[in-house]
Amino acid sequence: MSQLALQWSLPEHYVAEDFIVSSANHAAFTFIAHWPDQNNQPIALLVGAEASGKTHLVHCWAERTQAQFLDNAKLGCVSSEELWGYSHNVILENIERINNEAAFFH
Repeated sequence: MSQLALQWSLPEHYVAEDFIVSSANHAAFTFIAHWPDQNNQPIALLVGAEASGKTHLVHCWAERTQAQFLDNAKLGCVSSEELWGYSHNVILENIERINNEAAFFH
């Protein structure tokens, strides 16, 4: 089964009320919804097919946890404080596009 990605030009508006939970994303949604209360993992990796709702889900999580989105292009170029401030929660999307792997792992 595959998802049909419709090519509509809609404004990006990621709110929890608009996220559709299905059997394909239920586990990820539950993990995010209960993080960190029922999870002892300090790190999560969310993977899935293109247009499967990953970005929408992490935006919902970011809103709830005040997480900061990291800018891949700034890895290794700015201080940690400038990269994510003093947030305890950070999101790095499109990990496959990281240009500075050494900075990422440090």
